[in-house]
Amino acid sequence: MISEDDDSDKNLYYTMRLLIRHPSIDPKIITTELRLRPFRCCRFGDRRSTPRGNPLKGLWKDSWWTWNNRYRGNRAFFNSVDELLDRLEPHRAFLLDLVSSGGTISLILHIPGKYNIGNVLNFQSMEKMVNLKIVLGIEVFPDMTDRGGETKIIKPIK
Repeated sequence: MISEDDDSDKNLYYTMRLLIRHPSIDPKIITTELRLRPFRCCRFGDRRSTPRGNPLKGLWKDSWWTWNNRYRGNRAFFNSVDELLDRLEPHRAFLLDLVSSGGTISLILHIPGKYNIGNVLNFQSMEKMVNLKIVLGIEVFPDMTDRGGETKIIKPIK
């Protein structure tokens, strides 16, 4: 049985991820232009590695750059999306160039399935996303737990 405390706003959390993929851009250019510190990035042609730096076979086939932010105690996750869109708007020309030269820009929300959490994306925010050529993704993790700021999957979905 779920107690009332389990659904309180203090227990709510979600992660927002901005993922940029491009055939060849140096990720340092993205960092410099957007003034956001990446969570992880790689450059086309570099040796592949795991997030912990262990080497993998082969080279990266494209460049990618990702920024993550964890939010806690807030049901209105699309407000955070709107704040990020406002922060990205001054870099619109750069983002449009990325897309026109073969890149993609995804804004992905990671939401735990353990709690009842929902929100509505308003048409103004949708318009901002369209104007910035950003696609929206939502991933729900039924067994996502919060341990020291890290997201872990306890059981895979079969």
